[in-house]
Amino acid sequence: MPTGPIIKEGFPLIGAMLIIAVVLGFLGHYVIAIISFILALFFVNFFRNPKRVIPQDPDLILSPRMVKLWIFLMYTKIFTYIKSVKK
Repeated sequence: MPTGPIIKEGFPLIGAMLIIAVVLGFLGHYVIAIISFILALFFVNFFRNPKRVIPQDPDLILSPRMVKLWIFLMYTKIFTYIKSVKK
């Protein structure tokens, strides 16, 4: 069921990053504001909901969320490495 160009779970993160970027921009912390704005753009891209055309070839194997899986695996590797370094 299409919900729009961005799925609803992404709105809190996108909104929070945009609010942080605006507030920090007004306070004069431009570098952190730009980083927050870039994170907001990343969240927009991450939570996008594009229209997909699913191929009907029975020999294909489809993966609906490969990017999310890759990010989770990278996060897990980084977190595990940080924990091992702290010991």
